[in-house]
Amino acid sequence: MREKKAGDMTQARTPLPLIVAALATLLILVAIALEVAGKQGILFDMDLWINQNVANLQNPFLLIFATEINDYFLPIGIAFIIVLFAFMLIIKRKRSAFLIAFSSVAAILADYAVEILVPRARPDNAVIQVSGNSFPSGHALLATVLFLLLAISFAGDIRGRANRYIFIGLNLALMILISLSRVYLNIHWMSDVFASFDMGFFVVILGLLVLRAAKK
Repeated sequence: MREKKAGDMTQARTPLPLIVAALATLLILVAIALEVAGKQGILFDMDLWINQNVANLQNPFLLIFATEINDYFLPIGIAFIIVLFAFMLIIKRKRSAFLIAFSSVAAILADYAVEILVPRARPDNAVIQVSGNSFPSGHALLATVLFLLLAISFAGDIRGRANRYIFIGLNLALMILISLSRVYLNIHWMSDVFASFDMGFFVVILGLLVLRAAKK
């Protein structure tokens, strides 16, 4: 099976859109981190409001569902990325395999670095006890990278524009669902999730830029 031009972002004549997107996501991440560190501003106020009111939306069934995501998504998601990487090598999509490996490693390094640079305590009204700092959300970052990679890797294989949009929409929906479960359990602030979305897009876009540069 030949390499698909899924999304065609790596095949663009100019990397300018990717460069602009990378710079935009990086600036957004810096802005969120500065506001979180300063403990004031619109995002900080939003975090407090959501944290205090999310209890009104909690019910036993959804709490169990969100707790299961907390317990199992990280090992399953990591295993899925490893399998996806191996599958791309088997079907000889080396560029896709590189993007998966690069984005995954970059996400791990970025998560580690940001957690050290912006130490933030978790909400004190968490439904379950979780160790570690709150900023960013590892679950949300993994979900963002995983489902973006799935969309990029396979969207080009799906026939029909409507079916392709449904596939991409499903991946985005799962990304959002898993990420918001962290806020639902009050083990993350909403801005933690926003930052993780941003970081996930950044590392994948950066991987696409590296691929574009390597092609030359």
